[in-house]
Amino acid sequence: MKNKISHFKGKTWEEIYGIKKTKLLKENQSKRIKGTVSTRKGKSYKEIYGIKKAQEIKKQASKKLKGKLKGISYEQKYGLKRANIMKRKMSKTRKGKTYEQKYGIKKANKIREKLSKNIKIKWTKETLETKLKIIKKEYKYVNKKIIEDLSHQNRWICNIRGIKNTFGSLENLTKETGLKIYNAIRIGNIGSNEKEILDIIEKQEGINLVRQYYTAGYFVDAANLEKKEFVEVDELYHNSQKVQDLFRENKILKVNPGFSFKRINEEEFLLKYRNKSLNNFGI
Repeated sequence: MKNKISHFKGKTWEEIYGIKKTKLLKENQSKRIKGTVSTRKGKSYKEIYGIKKAQEIKKQASKKLKGKLKGISYEQKYGLKRANIMKRKMSKTRKGKTYEQKYGIKKANKIREKLSKNIKIKWTKETLETKLKIIKKEYKYVNKKIIEDLSHQNRWICNIRGIKNTFGSLENLTKETGLKIYNAIRIGNIGSNEKEILDIIEKQEGINLVRQYYTAGYFVDAANLEKKEFVEVDELYHNSQKVQDLFRENKILKVNPGFSFKRINEEEFLLKYRNKSLNNFGI
């Protein structure tokens, strides 16, 4: 019996028990585990499995990932915020150590060779476009404050001056990439029901709205760039500032020819939507 190899070895639960039974087994397991504190939490592979097994596990993991993460930065994989936290943690553990202590002699020599060749980082248009798209995905907009912060923190991107030098001007950047860098460093006020209403509109109409769209010195609640339409969710206080709203609207439309405004009364919209939902359930 000692040398007998299990016929289950290397098989998944689905292969052994089938999909339905596996689902039940996993549900039962998650119920048992829920609320219990793992004894492995905060421990390294070495502490859990010992040095030999830990090395085997790491080798297997590196084989699986080999080539999959090539050319992908921390920012692309985890997002800007998480990438910054990870890099700070890594820099703390490596602080005060030489390249040889961190990576070994061979890798240290390679790093030094690369650094000597690339003392001056050349920011190409393609690189900057990729990085600006990551910023937009993370923050929903791009402004000078975000770029300057990231530039000073870890040189992940060059500063505004560097972007201007690469593209000639920020206007050229917008023409070539469609990306716009705003001056504003704050986001407009978001109403309490604004997010819910815009989410409903996106679902019902099957569209994508750019939230807190900055233009002509103002933040618009949302913009449908395909239809060339601005969406404003009017709360109760808008009833007393119709003249200001009209002035703001005209100013925005002058800068954005071909666009129109769609104004939504917050109270009316929510009443209609909630009544509809109740009717669907037969209430």
